[in-house]
Amino acid sequence: MVKVKTPFPEGFSPIGMSGSALYGMDRNGNVRFGGAVIEFNEYTNEYMVIGAAILSGLLGHENA
Repeated sequence: MVKVKTPFPEGFSPIGMSGSALYGMDRNGNVRFGGAVIEFNEYTNEYMVIGAAILSGLLGHENA
């Protein structure tokens, strides 16, 4: 799990963004899927995110 501190789109509330995809740019300028938002902490202004590797591992198992 990672913490991401970032602004949210104007006119939107970060509360209720759970499940939203998180994308970022790698060192080569390629856009990559980084994970999914699971929670917003209003006290620290941080998003809690499940990383792409964790999601990929969970979705890749038949018993998940």
